[in-house]
Amino acid sequence: KKYDLLRKSKVCLDLCAAPGSWAQVAAKNMPSNSLILAIDIVPIKPIPRVINLQEDITTDKCRSAIKSHIKTWKVDLVLN
Repeated sequence: KKYDLLRKSKVCLDLCAAPGSWAQVAAKNMPSNSLILAIDIVPIKPIPRVINLQEDITTDKCRSAIKSHIKTWKVDLVLN
């Protein structure tokens, strides 16, 4: 809250996101037109406005999946 990071961000990447708490906070506080990706090797229950990827963040497959979702946007917030 002090720096208002969530409200100013357009693309959030939540790494090692399970169980999904930070992704829920991001979905609640980020602008409605923002993109939120939650990634973990463990399944995450669906969260409205959040794209869940069940991937190993150390693999090329995961990096490709991230790139396919963000397209030309730039990630401006990384949560862990």
